Amino acid sequence: MVDISKITRPEIIEFFEFRQNFRDQVNEVYFKTVEYIINDYLPIWEKVETLNKRWLKGENISNMLSKKEIKLLADHLRFYMEYYSEYMLQLNPIHRPQSF
Repeated sequence: MVDISKITRPEIIEFFEFRQNFRDQVNEVYFKTVEYIINDYLPIWEKVETLNKRWLKGENISNMLSKKEIKLLADHLRFYMEYYSEYMLQLNPIHRPQSF
């Protein structure tokens, strides 16, 4: 929901590009490991984007997604968060203090 063409700071553009590349990477790994295919996911995501725009205008959008659609989105979000957590732990491992 951000118009990237209006962003002038290069570090912000770089961050957006990094996040998009990361999302693409996560999606590629996700759809290799689940029974869904990208063609199942894209129409749901387009529906979510439309519902988000309607919600921002103040419309009530409850119960607009089926249980199957909600499950797919929840599974994807869970996978994304676990993947992101593992990625961040590789970049910044948690160092445990040594006991004496």
